[in-house]
Amino acid sequence: MNDMTQTEIAKKDAGVWTVPNAICAARIAGSALLIYLASLGMSVVSLYLILVLVLSDWVDGKLALWLNQRSKFGARFDSAADACFYAAAL
Repeated sequence: MNDMTQTEIAKKDAGVWTVPNAICAARIAGSALLIYLASLGMSVVSLYLILVLVLSDWVDGKLALWLNQRSKFGARFDSAADACFYAAAL
């Protein structure tokens, strides 16, 4: 695994649609689904969805490193997906 400086990350353009970014997009959609399921009172299904969303957060971070698909956009998109998930989990 190579360590990239912030400058190298900024210069590297992995593109917008990378595997980790697709997982982040799915996490945002899953957060909206979580709100819907919780509003229907489906607590067990909501709990399983929370577990899947937490696991996907870990997976997309590891994939970004392993596939060398880190970018400034991806870091911000991941933060936005995290914010959506935490708001939905509340």
